[in-house]
Formats: sequence, C-alpha cells, structure tokens
Amino acid sequence: MKKILRISVVLAVVASMVACSSKKKVITTNTNSSEKLVERVLSVQPNFKTASASRARITATYKQREVSANATINIVTDSAIVVSVQPFLGVELIRVEVSKQQVKVVDKLNHRYSSISFAELSSSSHYQISYKDLEAFLTERLFAVGHDTDWLRHARINVTSDDDSEYLSFSEQNLKHSFQVSKATSLINSTTLQLGEQNSLTAKYSGLKMFGDVAFPSVINISAASAPLSIQCSIVLQSLTFNSAVNVTPVNTDKYSKVDISTIIPM
Repeated sequence: MKKILRISVVLAVVASMVACSSKKKVITTNTNSSEKLVERVLSVQPNFKTASASRARITATYKQREVSANATINIVTDSAIVVSVQPFLGVELIRVEVSKQQVKVVDKLNHRYSSISFAELSSSSHYQISYKDLEAFLTERLFAVGHDTDWLRHARINVTSDDDSEYLSFSEQNLKHSFQVSKATSLINSTTLQLGEQNSLTAKYSGLKMFGDVAFPSVINISAASAPLSIQCSIVLQSLTFNSAVNVTPVNTDKYSKVDISTIIPM
C-alpha cells in the first residue's frame, strides 16, 4: 500500500490505458507532426488563474471498500491546491494541501499531519517531480515529468490514432507518458504514467461542461496501481468557478503531531 500511496501522492493524493475497439494506425513518429498536435492541445487546454469547486464528491475504492465524502477543491495556478474533505455538515476533517514545496495531509479531528516534500519525492523516485506535474495531471493538461512545456514542443513524440482519438506517447528514463486526445475537441480524455509493467497512474476526464467561459471535465477518475494492489478515486465536480478569489491559506500545524501517512490513511 505504501508504494501505491507514493505513486498517488506524486500526482494525486488519493485503469490502465483505455482499450480501443478499433484498430490503431500509426500516423507518424516524426517531430514535425507531433509538434502540430502538441500545439493544438496546448492551445485549447484549460487556462485559468484560479479554480474553486465549492461542491464536489470524492469516492475512493481500495480492497473492495468504498468511502465517499463531500469536499471542496481550490486551485491557484502554479501555486497551490487545497482539498477539504467534509463528511458531515460541512465540517472539515481531512485537508490536503499541495504547495510548490510539499504535499501535506492534515487530520484536523485528531490534530496530526503527514507531509512529504517534492525534493524527497524526486530523490526517492529519481524523477524531478514537481508541483506543476500534479496540477497538470489533475486539470487535464499536457505535461512531461521533469520538463517544462517548451520541451514538449520539440520532443520526439509518437503519434497514433483511431476514428475518434489521437494518442501521444513518449518515455523518459523508463517513465512512459501517454495521452488520449479527442479529435473533435483536441482536449485530453485520459493521461497515463507507466513505470515498468506493474506501476501506473491514470486519470480519465469526462462529462465536459462549460463553467463560465472555461470548458472543463465534471468527472475525473484516477487509478493508481502497484501490483498486486490498486486504488481508485472518483472526483465529481458539481459546482466550479474560475478566476475568482479563493482561499488556500495552509493550516497552522505547529501544535499538531507529525505522523506517518499510514496513521491518517489506514493501510
């Protein structure tokens, strides 16, 4: 379970690739063609300064056990993500705070917390994992772990397609990135990170809606697997507002006890 939590906390604090019934045909593997597709995706992907989901429902499934709770989610682009889990009458029990420096899970009921820095994650995984990777994974954006957006514009990326979708894939130090892109909208339908045969992290985005002037999925399904274990997390966004003032002030944990993540999230 610790291996799954490590994968999940890297790009979500919480399946495999979508199998297509039609036969894929290789379009190209040359940089020039992939550049055009990358530019299309970058030009239409969600672009905002802040996002606030005042009503969301999070459901997690592990070992045939399902837990659901209401939540709020606030994002300040390039800065912070705060998920407030509120199982009962809006009372915050668990809070997940992601900053550019670390991921922190706060158990407010029992006055304890667990945290891990991105520097620690990068050191233990040997990948330059950063806040921007997690934010991109959660917000239907194109990214490459350890690289900025400009790297994608010039990288050698494999492109395949079927009737409805195009698929971008590339590997960096054995970490395979795969993106399924809708031909109709050029928006990303799914993102998968694959490490070897048995470790993967996938997000599937569905229920596209217009929230103001931003097109964004209303359902995000996340799966993390590290054989023989797996965990699924569904996020349903019932209300979403962009580019308004949001509160991402961290909880003062000076009087909280620091514990292992397994103490807060049962293994």
